[in-house]
Amino acid sequence: MQPQTPDQQQRILVLVVEDHPVNRKVVSRMLENMGCRVELAEDGLVGVERAAACPDLILMDCSMPRCDGLEATRRIRALPGAAAHSAIVALTAHAMPGDKERCIAAGMDDWLSKPLSPNDLAFVLKKFTAWTGPTEVASTDGTLDRRAIDQLLDLASDDPEFFTDVVNEFSTAANSALEQAWSQLEDGNQAELRRTIHRLKSASATVGATRLHTACHRLEVAEQLPGAELLLQAIAQEVNLALAALRSEQRNFS
Repeated sequence: MQPQTPDQQQRILVLVVEDHPVNRKVVSRMLENMGCRVELAEDGLVGVERAAACPDLILMDCSMPRCDGLEATRRIRALPGAAAHSAIVALTAHAMPGDKERCIAAGMDDWLSKPLSPNDLAFVLKKFTAWTGPTEVASTDGTLDRRAIDQLLDLASDDPEFFTDVVNEFSTAANSALEQAWSQLEDGNQAELRRTIHRLKSASATVGATRLHTACHRLEVAEQLPGAELLLQAIAQEVNLALAALRSEQRNFS
């Protein structure tokens, strides 16, 4: 590994613990554009290992396989030395009553709901680190969240392939999630079905697919599987609409 330059040593280090590749890609690019160094972890277990580097800030997804964000936070707080004291901010697509209290009880310092904006990141960076910088607020409308799309296009300003990569990765992930969800529905596996749809909801928030996000939420909170077939059909329709809108944005951008 190459030694860090003095400039790199002074930049804020943020550890992003997030299981969805689309979310990791977008959040890391936001942070890099804000002048931060970024370390990535694909689940809570890896996040605990990489927390040993004492990042200035840890952005911790709450719902992950193997080790969720709450348990990962408890393990980080039990680490020896300075590693136990990094600021940890929860990231959740749930935004349900009591979420923030559970995060704080597990040892987190604050809580943010997805989709994240530069404003959100600026807030926690300024609150918990030495970072300073401007942010903007954009408006929303239509099938896609205009604010989220503008953020993605801004992140792609110096790298046009970035937006294409995000759309392609979301397309692959969304279609894979639908395939898994239909299989889980057929098997009557309610827990796995909810987990699959939650991950799709999380990614849909990141790419600004607001109607898809809402459709996923309806199935995720449904009390019983009967009726889930219609909800999943609605999700599949919204996936197609979201992808069509994203492809249109992609063509206009290029």
